[in-house]
Amino acid sequence: MAVKIISIPDGKICDYIDEKFRKDTPEEYVRQTVEKRLVNEHKYLSSQIKIEFPLALGTLRPRADIVIFDKDAENQTQEHIKIIIECKAENVDIRNAKDGVEQLKSYMNICPNCEWGMWTNSRQKEVLRKYKNDRGQYDYMEYNDIPSADGKLEDIDRPKRTPSRTLLMIICSLFSKPVIIISMPMTGFKSSRHFLSFLK
Repeated sequence: MAVKIISIPDGKICDYIDEKFRKDTPEEYVRQTVEKRLVNEHKYLSSQIKIEFPLALGTLRPRADIVIFDKDAENQTQEHIKIIIECKAENVDIRNAKDGVEQLKSYMNICPNCEWGMWTNSRQKEVLRKYKNDRGQYDYMEYNDIPSADGKLEDIDRPKRTPSRTLLMIICSLFSKPVIIISMPMTGFKSSRHFLSFLK
């Protein structure tokens, strides 16, 4: 078995997917970690994954960090993207107006068949599943992870649930005693019944 030897220039890394040399930056470190996980854990083929994929966004041509296509996709074009992943350096906050999760949403919106997206800086991660609401507009539901290559959702079929202030007010109105409304995720609650029992 022949061993392939690659000489990597200083300040560069060899990309795990396409083997191109890229600058060794904190953001690139995050991307390489994600790429390895996509192949080794989620079982996507390297041929399904494209790096720095150019998108048409009006007059702009931004590049998505990672895009994934179906294994049997006839054409690997913007219209056939299944998943978009944006990777950022650890110091970029998820709420950042330019590089945060809103950037990911803007990319998903212009890819009609892109159902899933993930934003991560290694410390923070947000996974979104795109759907059309009652008004025919794109909306997003948060999940714990993107689906594996086989499409199974067993580990992620329960979306994250963050009750809105309105929902909390409705719930609290059911109780005779005043309840202080606070912003809190339902993490740790097995079900809405569990959550209601906590309020009691």
